[in-house]
Amino acid sequence: MTPEQRYLFDLQGFLHLESALSDAELSAAQNALSCLESIPDEELPPGIERVNDGGGYTNGFSFDPAFEHLAMHPSIWPMLKELTANRPRLASGSLRVNTHLDNKFLNMHSAREEWDDVETPRYFVKSGRIYCDFVVAFFYLSDVHPGDGGLLLIPGSHRSEFDKPVSFYEPGPDGSDPPPNPAVTNLTAKAGDVVIMTELTTHGALKWKPTDRTRSFLMMRYVPQFVGSTDANLPFPIPEEVTSRLSPKTQELIAFQPRNVIKNIVKENGSDH
Repeated sequence: MTPEQRYLFDLQGFLHLESALSDAELSAAQNALSCLESIPDEELPPGIERVNDGGGYTNGFSFDPAFEHLAMHPSIWPMLKELTANRPRLASGSLRVNTHLDNKFLNMHSAREEWDDVETPRYFVKSGRIYCDFVVAFFYLSDVHPGDGGLLLIPGSHRSEFDKPVSFYEPGPDGSDPPPNPAVTNLTAKAGDVVIMTELTTHGALKWKPTDRTRSFLMMRYVPQFVGSTDANLPFPIPEEVTSRLSPKTQELIAFQPRNVIKNIVKENGSDH
């Protein structure tokens, strides 16, 4: 990470990387999404399922090399290596496609409230580097304009010592969006942008309002390579029917390894796989 990226990530709990994808990368990913959306459910590749809740596809990153390429994209790869102490593992990769028909307000949440005291993901700084257990990257495939809705973040909340009060920024009785709050940021990213954050940052999403446009993005989750390796209930498992069709480097990224192992991909720049 650059000094500026490290400072802002530690300050905010996320980074907004504008125009991170090249025109060719963005176009290839958008074309792949269009192709995926044209396939009937019964003809989807093994391990990929269309989901109605929030829209999109589980394990959608495995559909096309244009998606798979983003798992170690140069815009985030150096950050992933630092945040996991050079021990990254891809835990999941799903596509999300929100429309005005299937949208709903996504309540604000973070890993702090979702895990117990023993398993709460860690975030700390040591020897000038950030360490973070759970990281998520959003690769935007469509534009989000002010007033559209979409991603909400509470900057700095990853360092909070308190859980979010249940009464703070909750939807109305009818599920309507809460009124604006100066502590909550509605991030409006453009197609080709990437948002990378620690899942300790409190986040959610406003309802998607445009009737003529969708909000589409690829969501990649990462953890240290040893997290969950001895637990029968592995977090975000990627099934073998999915990993079998991926490149050797992506398979290595997904693989569990003990703490004392450094993967070969970590020694490379991550741009070619």
